[in-house]
Amino acid sequence: MINHILSAYKYALEAVKPEHLVRAAVSLSKNTLTICNRSFDLDIIRNIYVVGAGKAVLGMAKPVFDLLKTRIHDAALAAVEFDSDYSELSKYVHLASHPVPDEKSVKAALKILDIANKAQENDLVIVLISGGASSLMALPEQNISLLEKQLITNNLLKSGVSIEEINRQRKQLSAIKGGKLALAAFPANVISVIISDVKDDDISVIGSGPTVCHDENDALKFVNVTNHIVGNNKTALSAAACYLEKLGYEIYVEKAFISGEAWQNVFWKNFSEIARKIEFSEKPLAYLGGGETGVTVRGGGRGGRCHEMALAGLIESKKLLPDKCFFAGAFLATDGIDGPTDSAGAFFNEKTFEIASNIGLDALAYLNSNDSYSFFEKLGNTCKTGYTKTNVNDLYFALCKK
Repeated sequence: MINHILSAYKYALEAVKPEHLVRAAVSLSKNTLTICNRSFDLDIIRNIYVVGAGKAVLGMAKPVFDLLKTRIHDAALAAVEFDSDYSELSKYVHLASHPVPDEKSVKAALKILDIANKAQENDLVIVLISGGASSLMALPEQNISLLEKQLITNNLLKSGVSIEEINRQRKQLSAIKGGKLALAAFPANVISVIISDVKDDDISVIGSGPTVCHDENDALKFVNVTNHIVGNNKTALSAAACYLEKLGYEIYVEKAFISGEAWQNVFWKNFSEIARKIEFSEKPLAYLGGGETGVTVRGGGRGGRCHEMALAGLIESKKLLPDKCFFAGAFLATDGIDGPTDSAGAFFNEKTFEIASNIGLDALAYLNSNDSYSFFEKLGNTCKTGYTKTNVNDLYFALCKK
């Protein structure tokens, strides 16, 4: 069943591949450019600028450049890494730091802001935003130093608070977020294409809302600004569910976006109730969910939210799941990197706890020291994909059969 989960994860990632999502949303017919549901007459548009930031920004930019080519006057893209797949974008790429901003993040933000300031009436600014943008495109307000912003960000990340709350705080400290990027581009046309990585697809939170009106006094300056979401966690979950359904699983999808503390693992507790139906079902069961939890760092170990959820789920499985139930679980970040690790997350089945105990691994001790990555790494139960070049939160899988 673990193989089924890992295959479903691959299908989910393919469904939220940035190139696919943006290519489906952007078209050019003669001299009419259509992005989502908004069209632009390129006989009227003077200059086209492309700016963006996030873990998926290069994949988002590629179809835009493929379509518009030399029509693009200037561009700046703040990314977490660069490879030869995007060689044609190289002169526009600014590598920066995530999840805590650095000097390169500031330089990237300044370049993006410079382009926005150049835009005039009858110009078009295409903004590409995905998860990670808040750190990769960081410009502290004048009364705040970069070091202060780094310390505040680092403390928030270790506190267990939600990404929504972290990004609300980031907006207060930023000279480019909270609608300030769009204000810089006024009176140009601005269209923001977004891949969501937050609960309820709140565009004011994604990337800390650089093109979303934050102050009603500025509302008139946002008349020519539109924001469109082209992919999210549900897109990935639907693809995974379709794949598992074809394999014969009875599908259950958690409707709520899972948040809260990773170690509490509400998803696995909900699964334990569904798993009790297995004795009445002829089909194997698959329970899927998505979200983004937080980790309050208590110990000195290594692990991200997905690894910690997996370890908590493994511990809970000993007391929650019915006897004679074969099961498998996995908690995986869609960006391929879970916290300060080189892994997307971890997986386990009904044999994992016993195997760990036999080699002297105390699951609860590892959980209490926030060392979930080390626990699963010693078992060979981590999922190493490298950066997936997309980001729509985390995916949770739980399968069971008689």
